Amino acid sequence: MNKATDRVVDEIFSEALAMPRRERDRFVRGRCKGDPELERRVLELLAASDTPDDELSGPFATAREALWREVITEDGIAGEDLSGQRVNEWRLVQRLARGGLATVYLAHREDGAFDQKAAFKVLRRGLDTDDVVARFRAERQILSNLEHPSIARILDGGALADGRPYLVLEYVDGVPITHYCEYNGIDIRTRIRLLMQVLDALDHAHRHLVVHRDIKPSNILVTADGHVSLLDFGISKLIDPDALPDATTLTRTGVALLTPGYGSPEQFAGEQVTTASDIYQVGLVAYELITGKRPFDRPRRADDAGPVPPSKAMIERKQQREVAGDLDAIICKALHGEPARRYGSALDMRDDLRRFLEHRPVVARPDTLGYRFIKLARRRPWLVPVMLIGFLAVVGYLTTITLYNRQLEFEKQRAQAAETFMVDLLRSPDPFAPADPELGSSITVIEALDLGVARLRSRDFDDPRLRGSLLGSIASVYASLDQHQRAIELGEEALAIERQIHGDISREVLDILAILATHYLIVGEHEVALRYREEELATARSLYPESHPQVGASQARMAALRSALGDYSEAEHLYELGVEKLRQAPAENSRPLINALVALSGLRIQTAPAEAEALLEEARTLASEFFGDQSLSMALIHAQAGTNASTRQEFESSETSFRAALEIYEARLGHKHGATLTALNNLGVLLIRKGDLEGAEQVFAELLGLSEQKYGRDHRTIAGQYQNLGTVIGRQGRFNEAIPLHRQAYEIFSTTLPGHFTTAYPLISIAYAHLQTGNPSAAEQAAREALELLETSGSQTYAIGVSKCLVALALEDQGAGAEGAVLLAEAQAELAGLTVAPNYRSACRL
Repeated sequence: MNKATDRVVDEIFSEALAMPRRERDRFVRGRCKGDPELERRVLELLAASDTPDDELSGPFATAREALWREVITEDGIAGEDLSGQRVNEWRLVQRLARGGLATVYLAHREDGAFDQKAAFKVLRRGLDTDDVVARFRAERQILSNLEHPSIARILDGGALADGRPYLVLEYVDGVPITHYCEYNGIDIRTRIRLLMQVLDALDHAHRHLVVHRDIKPSNILVTADGHVSLLDFGISKLIDPDALPDATTLTRTGVALLTPGYGSPEQFAGEQVTTASDIYQVGLVAYELITGKRPFDRPRRADDAGPVPPSKAMIERKQQREVAGDLDAIICKALHGEPARRYGSALDMRDDLRRFLEHRPVVARPDTLGYRFIKLARRRPWLVPVMLIGFLAVVGYLTTITLYNRQLEFEKQRAQAAETFMVDLLRSPDPFAPADPELGSSITVIEALDLGVARLRSRDFDDPRLRGSLLGSIASVYASLDQHQRAIELGEEALAIERQIHGDISREVLDILAILATHYLIVGEHEVALRYREEELATARSLYPESHPQVGASQARMAALRSALGDYSEAEHLYELGVEKLRQAPAENSRPLINALVALSGLRIQTAPAEAEALLEEARTLASEFFGDQSLSMALIHAQAGTNASTRQEFESSETSFRAALEIYEARLGHKHGATLTALNNLGVLLIRKGDLEGAEQVFAELLGLSEQKYGRDHRTIAGQYQNLGTVIGRQGRFNEAIPLHRQAYEIFSTTLPGHFTTAYPLISIAYAHLQTGNPSAAEQAAREALELLETSGSQTYAIGVSKCLVALALEDQGAGAEGAVLLAEAQAELAGLTVAPNYRSACRL
């Protein structure tokens, strides 16, 4: 058969090796297209290459390498085992591994000097040709010149009785780096630190003029304490051929001695191998270590396309975000097809990985101002809120300058004043010139903002336009820091200034109205919140067309207020209108759109569960795209997912979601932030439904203490905590302890939400507790009071039905069975088809 056909045999053979064994025969028959001789030759090579030695499996570039593999396979079948024999002072205990050229044994020193374990490496029988022996001896010489903590040291060397050389190496009790990371669940950043140890060792070898040429996971062992050792310089090549005796024999075997799947393009092409090949192989190991996959499924040529970036090969979004960008760039640079475009040295790659770990700009990415700013923000996140305020102020007033040329000089002075204010604010923590000598450089963000507000109110700051703008911006920051009363105070002050300057219908007034309405709702002043919200919606409709997203945002905020007031039907309608408008520009309105989708999902979970889940999934996709999986928006989605799952009685899934939300809130906002407390409350309610009453009691007791520290006693949030704690104690049969807690909840609700339907819920709990303790008269009084309040406030059918049921049961216990029966029938009709708590379902005979 001619050379052209030989080349075809090699080509089909190499492609078939890259495929699973079960698919090879069908592939070969298809490629040979009815040529029986061609098919026979390829199948014979495949049969010869088949071996249980996983370290040498994979595609070989030529038929010559397949024949070499066949020789090795035959030796493996022979299965020489020297275990139990003694060679000089070394006892060979057991065979550890067989590679392409040598067999490795666990050995113990038996000369009586000291106890020592070692790896005993001896050339395999049948391979002791002059070139292979020279290569083996060269490895011994190479290792003797390398002294590094992460390179296995040579302890001894010699020859067996049959002349085969051996060497004794430091024994490394470890596992391949990939197995170590997978088994121990090592995070990405720790995996990078392990790779840096490999690169340190490799840099040492390169500085001693040695190229490893066979870097792969099985040659990188990690011990239980996380120490990395680089093994097997068996196919190393000296950078300087004259550096060691007989070094030229290292390239005369006629066989490409490398591990398929871990060779560089220049190795497969038979070109000169340099330190760049080791960098490439480290890149392959890094890719596999990060993604769990190899970047290529066949030997790669220099002109082949580069790998899919590691982040694109991963499934978990959190890990994708961690790898995307810097790690993608570092690994892809190491894997570049052209050696000259990889890292210049192992030290360069190690240093770039260190920059990644320290959130500093890496060399592998373009050095832009924006990129450097992002890295600075990661290292010092506390600067971002303050810098953002300064940026908004400066940009706003620079824009004003361009719009009003006739007042150029005046606007220049205004911008200069704003700049001075922001610089002073940014310099508040300066230890050499602190804004507050007593606080010094330990000043907090809130304290720095307080100082800024004091200066804005001083006579030195006499520009009302600038004062109004900055007060509004700082009010937003206070609100984000859970300082709602301070936000309201500054918002009212800013609103008065903006009305005086811009009139009632302006974007500036609209923004502050939205802030004030939101935070009056949070502190429980519903009437004031409703007044501001109505004015906000009217102002938005005056400024924009009805279909504009800004109108949609105001409608969504009004929906949140209506929901808080118990008007769920109107809230759902307003959310629908708001979502429809906000979807027109999701990028510009991502946060209000996400909030509206989440709230609408909660309103529809009972009536349209499939639609509710679709809304929540839409919100999840937006949050992941615009804010990330550890954002506050994602925490809100986790919380609603927990509520939805609880409604479906999927309690395990619900608890997982609530705890995910709580984890993000605690990490981003702290333990006492209002959002964190709300998430903790949701978890407690779930534990009640789940039946973990002791766990729920512990959560609500903790929550009550945190809430009283934050809000004081006379706050509707505290009322809710008393109500929940009383409920969980009552569920445990301790009704006499529960009644005072429900009574405190009722008293606080009556003060903070007079006439609101929420006030009826503690009364319902009180009535039920009195029935359980044998006091039907007190139960009837509490239940009738709750029923009257619910019927006048137009509340839920569920609460009305439960109240009627409790009145009926109290009447029965007092001997008025006929009247009680009528009320009980009405209650049962109203509760039919609704999800009713188990204790009320049993009591009301549903």
